[in-house]
Amino acid sequence: MKLFLLTLSLFIYLIGNSQTDKTRILTEFRHTQEIVESGKFRIDIHIATPLNGMNIAVDSAWIAIDGEKACGYLPYYSSGYSFPRLGAKGINFDNMPFNKSLKIKGRNDKKSLKYSFGIVGKNDIYRIQMDIQYDGRCYIYITSNNHSPISYVGDIIKSDRSD
Repeated sequence: MKLFLLTLSLFIYLIGNSQTDKTRILTEFRHTQEIVESGKFRIDIHIATPLNGMNIAVDSAWIAIDGEKACGYLPYYSSGYSFPRLGAKGINFDNMPFNKSLKIKGRNDKKSLKYSFGIVGKNDIYRIQMDIQYDGRCYIYITSNNHSPISYVGDIIKSDRSD
């Protein structure tokens, strides 16, 4: 009888905790969704993954969306198809994005946001796709005309700029 009561109480505890986790995940997803839909956010990049698959820790890499403008600096570690003789090292852009898209993928507590856009950089055109998780973790995939694909991992934060 004691074993039955112990098993029953453990089962009830686990059900209660799973509901709490689901509620927490949905609350965090709504918060992340509000940040993205506001159109004013920044993604701080922590990891770069070139085409060869080796993770590289990075700092000072970011993407900022401020209304109708997107800008960013991302270091680039893969080979390129063509390079200008002079110019910045990495992916630099500061322009108006085009073909913006925001979709919610998944259901229940497995939701994520798919945010994508194209942007013209100084010497290239980039297509940026972001997979934004419920907790603000971002997986960013970048393809371009002149460089091999590369991906990054970062975290989204609300921009506190009020221009």
